Amino acid sequence: MSDTIGTSVSDRGRRQDRDRSRSRDPLETLVDALTAATRYDLTLGFIPAVFAVAMVVASATGLSVVQALTPAAFVAICVVVDALYLNPPIDPRSGRDRRRGSA
Repeated sequence: MSDTIGTSVSDRGRRQDRDRSRSRDPLETLVDALTAATRYDLTLGFIPAVFAVAMVVASATGLSVVQALTPAAFVAICVVVDALYLNPPIDPRSGRDRRRGSA
C-alpha cells in the first residue's frame, strides 16, 4: 500500500492494467484479438495464407510454381472482388455504403 502513495490515480490504473495483462492466458488474448477483427482484417490475412498454402502444396506434390499459384491467384482475386465490390466498406461517419450511396 505504501507504494501507491505519491503516485497519481492514472499511474495506479495503468499499473493495474499491466498486472492484469500479465496474468491473462495467451488463449484469452488470442480470442480477444480474433473477436475484435473485422471482415477486412480477415481478408488481408486470408490472401497471403492462400499463397502460402499454394506453395506448400507445390512443394509437397511436385507441381510447378505456376501451376500452384494460378488457383491461389484466382482465389485471391475473388476475395478482393468480394471485399471491395460485393461487400464494400461502409463509411462510419455517414453510415452509408460508399458505392451505392444508400443507408
